[in-house]
Amino acid sequence: MRYDFYLKTAFDKCVKVIANGRPLPPRPAQLKKEELLIEVFHEWESYCEASLQIAKSPYFTATLFHNSPMQVDYEDFIVKQVRMRQVQHYALGTCIYRYDALRIEKALESFDISIINQAIKSSI
Repeated sequence: MRYDFYLKTAFDKCVKVIANGRPLPPRPAQLKKEELLIEVFHEWESYCEASLQIAKSPYFTATLFHNSPMQVDYEDFIVKQVRMRQVQHYALGTCIYRYDALRIEKALESFDISIINQAIKSSI
């Protein structure tokens, strides 16, 4: 989950407006409550279903892949996002060709060849 998403969602759920109309920010302990974490996580899942979450750092591009644990986890996250889509080949083509976020090797081991062929055709 992106840090900015967590903070914005948690603050939106915790901020109270006091009598004079000013917002009262939450205390740090309130931001670590388990109920809040569950609510924010559900919001994150909904947000991920609506749009692809692609890293902006060049470290996570397929061309700079060198099998670090963070890169492997990121690829798994991308595969999970693509699998959640109704039309997987469009999302897969976008991740591979537009954002360079997924290696073709990972796509071949994670998806059916027909989906990969459709992704290639839709990206040309």
